[in-house]
Amino acid sequence: MSKNNVKPKVKEYQGKDFSYLAVATDVSGYIGMINEWGDEVIPCKFTSIEKTKACKDGLFILAYNDTGEYLMNDKGKILADQYDSYTFLEQSDLVLISIYDESGEKCGAVNVNGELVIPLKYDSIEKLCETEGLDDTKIMGTDRRKTVYETDDLEVIEKNEKKGVIRKDGKVILPLKYYSVFLTDTNPVYICAGQAVVHNENEIMIDNALFDQNGKELIPFENHSIIINNENGWIQVNNREKNIYFLNQNLEKVLNLGDQYKSVGVFMKIRK
Repeated sequence: MSKNNVKPKVKEYQGKDFSYLAVATDVSGYIGMINEWGDEVIPCKFTSIEKTKACKDGLFILAYNDTGEYLMNDKGKILADQYDSYTFLEQSDLVLISIYDESGEKCGAVNVNGELVIPLKYDSIEKLCETEGLDDTKIMGTDRRKTVYETDDLEVIEKNEKKGVIRKDGKVILPLKYYSVFLTDTNPVYICAGQAVVHNENEIMIDNALFDQNGKELIPFENHSIIINNENGWIQVNNREKNIYFLNQNLEKVLNLGDQYKSVGVFMKIRK
């Protein structure tokens, strides 16, 4: 029986405290989540992480595989798997849930402990939100830290589909020759620039380098990817040997995952 046809057996994480989680894909293509210590909190037994939502009491995680959708908390405990749909609202610490039967849709809500706090008595999400005073205009997906294109001193510019960076006084920091350019919103500011490389006949790979705020190259163009928008301020480097590691704001290596994961997303806060 294949891995994704088996209902996942997960247990609540008992390791040391953590503040961030990132979606990780193992070498077999299965998906889970790791914390900033590199521990696998949500085991890589899923085919997708559909949504996440940080609230004051913790992180909701909606994971999916061929056996169904699983609402989990930030310790990997399954809160619910018996509902047909799950809706996250930006302004609420509840998850709206629905079931469908011969009589139609029935909607309610669970809290961060998986407790049914609004019974399954409404015939639509819109009716539930209207009656319970919830804002259904801001239905959300996965939390993501925004990519930055401007800081107090620097600005990303574009011309003829090429990008560069200038300082606000007009000085050119990076010339207009890059496929992509992003800035960190940290102090010091770092610049991630990408150039397109033909990987094979059907795929273009973006090769990244890292620069300081004066345009000095810090990590050369020999990496598969560099991710700079982690909520904990770390910089992820995925090099050509498929080794993934993380640097802090002093560019010191703080976490080395080696080649155990195919890819790792951004680290996000588990509480807002």
